[in-house]
Amino acid sequence: MNTPNDIRPPQWLLRILRSIIRGEYLEEIEGDMTEVFFENVETFGVRKARFLFAWDVIMLARPAIVKRLYATHSLTPLYMLSNYLRTGWRNFLKYKSYSAINIIGLCIGFSASLLLFLIVNYERSFDKFQANYRNIYRIAESWPNGNDILDQIVTPQAPIMDEEYPDILHSTRFFDSEDIIQAGDTYLRTGFHTVDSGFAHLFDFKVVSGDLHHAVSTPGQIALTQSVAKKLFGNDDPVGKVVSLINSERQLTVAAVVEDPPRNSTLQFDVLVPWESAPDFVKPEQAGDWYNMFMTAYVQLAPGISKEEMEQKLSDFPGRHFLPDRKSNKIVLLPLEGQHFRETNSQRIVSILAVIASAILLISCINFVNLTISQLLGRLREIGVRKVMGSNRPQLVFQFMTECLIVCSIAVAMGLLLTYLVLPVVNNYFGYGITDDFFTNGPTALFIVGLCLLAGILSSFWPSLMLSGLRPVTSIRGAVQWNKSGGYLRKGLVVVQFAASVLLIVGTVVIWSQVQYMKSQDLKFKGDHVVSVETWAELFKDPERVSREIMTFKDELAKESAIESVAMSQAVPGAYWHNYNGFVYFDSTEKKTVSLRQITIDDQYFTTYRMKIVEGRNFSRDMESDQKAAIINQTAMRAYGWNDITDKRIQTGGGGDFIEIIGVVEDYYYQSLKEEIQPLIHFFNPELTARLSVRFHPDRVAEGLAILEKKWSALDPYEPFKYEFVDESFDRLYKEQERLGTTSSVFACIALVIAGMGLFSMAAYSIRLRKKEVGIRRVLGASLRSIVVKLSSDFGVLVIIGFIIACPVAWYLMNIFLQDFTYRIQLTPWIFLAAGAIVFTISMVMVGLQSRRAAVDNPVNALRDE
Repeated sequence: MNTPNDIRPPQWLLRILRSIIRGEYLEEIEGDMTEVFFENVETFGVRKARFLFAWDVIMLARPAIVKRLYATHSLTPLYMLSNYLRTGWRNFLKYKSYSAINIIGLCIGFSASLLLFLIVNYERSFDKFQANYRNIYRIAESWPNGNDILDQIVTPQAPIMDEEYPDILHSTRFFDSEDIIQAGDTYLRTGFHTVDSGFAHLFDFKVVSGDLHHAVSTPGQIALTQSVAKKLFGNDDPVGKVVSLINSERQLTVAAVVEDPPRNSTLQFDVLVPWESAPDFVKPEQAGDWYNMFMTAYVQLAPGISKEEMEQKLSDFPGRHFLPDRKSNKIVLLPLEGQHFRETNSQRIVSILAVIASAILLISCINFVNLTISQLLGRLREIGVRKVMGSNRPQLVFQFMTECLIVCSIAVAMGLLLTYLVLPVVNNYFGYGITDDFFTNGPTALFIVGLCLLAGILSSFWPSLMLSGLRPVTSIRGAVQWNKSGGYLRKGLVVVQFAASVLLIVGTVVIWSQVQYMKSQDLKFKGDHVVSVETWAELFKDPERVSREIMTFKDELAKESAIESVAMSQAVPGAYWHNYNGFVYFDSTEKKTVSLRQITIDDQYFTTYRMKIVEGRNFSRDMESDQKAAIINQTAMRAYGWNDITDKRIQTGGGGDFIEIIGVVEDYYYQSLKEEIQPLIHFFNPELTARLSVRFHPDRVAEGLAILEKKWSALDPYEPFKYEFVDESFDRLYKEQERLGTTSSVFACIALVIAGMGLFSMAAYSIRLRKKEVGIRRVLGASLRSIVVKLSSDFGVLVIIGFIIACPVAWYLMNIFLQDFTYRIQLTPWIFLAAGAIVFTISMVMVGLQSRRAAVDNPVNALRDE
């Protein structure tokens, strides 16, 4: 039992109290607390008194009476952070214009860079969702000259390669066609893709219901995508249900439903059917055809087998299987991960977008540095006072870097919001499927965080380091004279900023000039007032009957007064198939084989498209011999080395009947002007055509379209009337270049705005340093115009230096860009001068505004600054 002499406050609590309370308060506080302790013992007892004593000790931890805890090892104590934040917020409000320009410039620059990063990342993501994309290749074939590579195969090639080479794990052919599916009372025309059973092993498209392997390996089965299944069956599960194919007059059972292929997949399909259910015109007689090349194929190699090793093993395949004219060819494997770039020719575009993103980011950071310097110049006295009060240089650097990082964070947050709002527009314009999962996508999240830290630290470290190094007296007086290296660095930043702006403008002008050049060229055919309608007679069960009906339909159209002519062809200019074959010419001394691109047409094709026969004659429906005749273009004639076509006959590489050359058509552009005109051969076979071309009288186009639609509806009741003008569809060949031009234009304008804001801040900074000079000049009688010219001339020199630096870089990069085009513009000095004039004009306007403001100010205010 405790005696009164044993009752006293806990000693460990008294030691804590003595260690934290300042000496001037300790004696009084300790005495009062001891007195209160004994009163509580009498009132509440010892246990509760000790508890209340501990509570009082805790409550005494107040900043006003506790000892100061100095951190000897921390350069910047955390308790100063709140002071830095308050000071930064006050200065943010004090310099509203600088702060707003700073955040807006960095926000726009970050958003633009992030958008371009997302586009580049999306373009490079194609097919990488496939688990084995690194081991999947598309089969192609190269000719001995090494220039021609065709990524299509003959029908039996892929299965035999799969059978003969153990290092090929799986293979599948991929042949696309069309048909009309009927499910109950619902009809839907859609694309069909015929594949082998290896498709289910090669690719990882998610199965929603059913068994995909069973669907693509069992005759009489079919697999639908979710979108097609929903159109045909609504929300019901279609697996096990039967659908009818109207054209080919077959019935198939739905065995699987798969998710729609993502947009970043080069393989796009609506319906999959096994090879055993292929359209009749590609089987069974085509199963052993080593001549016609009209399908693609993919193979998966065993792990550890490289592309080069497999190509070496396949080197003997052409000699053992191909027809005589192709036995010297070589099998080439094209990686799946590069297929998107090969199809769209967009790899160069992606590189250009990456350069634009880097330029925008560079301009934004330079702009941020210049604005930070201008803003910090107004805080020189604060810096001096802090240094007098004991702040060291690392603490000041930390203070300013903290403020800059906060500004960067705000700008990044606003940039993310802006990107989120603009992203749907970008997706709609480019046809992309970029998602807004910024922080769940690893590379994107890393880019955002890294960009924020990099921009904040790099953009603030140099100005804060220089300003914190000033002497206190100099800072308090506000009289700063930078050393030469500092001045050169700031001027160098401005030069780089405007060099990047000139580069972007030159790129924009060159891209648009190239697009307009291609669209303005004489294509050697007339596609205006001509519409094309797809017929696909080959897909019907009785293609000969359907072809006769279409020919009758064509003849009826030709009788209409609003229609000038009607033609049938396998394709129309701008959409020719990549259907190549070797054709051999024999003469008395040599045998020459030329790879010709081929197309089937009728006798009205050249007339409808206003193409010129330069030698020989056109096809005639009245001459049965024209079924074994052909018309070539001038490029093919030159490839054979002919001066004329008199008595010229060629033969397919696989043998067969000789083909008489009855005419030569003037070279016309049947593909984008990015590519050169290739040797082309035209065959006469109206029954093997898929496109109807109708030319209207120029002043009766609407009337002609109405007649065509009415007659078409009677011919094909299952499908709405669909058509497209040939000249418009041809112009779409340049959509990638047009999109690139639009993108570069937008971001060049953004770069100019950001650079203009940077120059505006730089001018404000420079004029602030020279305000006494301006005041003296005003007092001595200098005119407003002379002062503005004097202050602006230095910046004009910097812009000119940036222009001189940018010109050779722009010339080099644009020459690389133009190398992708067979028919291209020439780079002229006017392009560079125009870009320089735009940048110079904008910069002088921005500087002139600041100069005029300083020139009209009362000189007394400048002279009494100290």
